[in-house]
Amino acid sequence: MDPLSQLRALHLPPEPGWWPLAPGWWLILAATVLLVALGSIVLYRYRKKNTWRRAAITELNKIKQFSGLTSQENIIRCALLLKRVALAIDSRSHVAALGGHQWLEYLDQITQTDQYTKGPGQLLTQAQYQPPSVPEANVTDAELSALYALIERTVKRSPHMPRKTTRV
Repeated sequence: MDPLSQLRALHLPPEPGWWPLAPGWWLILAATVLLVALGSIVLYRYRKKNTWRRAAITELNKIKQFSGLTSQENIIRCALLLKRVALAIDSRSHVAALGGHQWLEYLDQITQTDQYTKGPGQLLTQAQYQPPSVPEANVTDAELSALYALIERTVKRSPHMPRKTTRV
């Protein structure tokens, strides 16, 4: 007689269930929740910090598309837009005091170029204060397009500096 034939079949324990989770899965779950929360906070802060950029680009696109104004009126609207952009990144007391060539130098400093003092940005101080009857006041579409492109680069690339608020 074979002694192995007298052995009973192996009795396996039941398969373990998926619950409760092993400690490693709890760590993965906690890390995932933490990463999603941190990512959401970072995204919220980024979008909130750059709200002014999106608004400025939207307004610039409206200026470009609106054809009912003269080039001088468009330049004035562009100058006002740039003032608001500057107020979004710097203190009101510093920006409000700037005008003329100092204003153009400030814009050059923001963009780290010389396109405002020596390029299409000169239109901001030259063309907008001349009467329409002066021949130099007539700005070509190419000059206006170059100014629009410069303003768009300024808005997109300007550094975000925290506002310096002063209490009076």
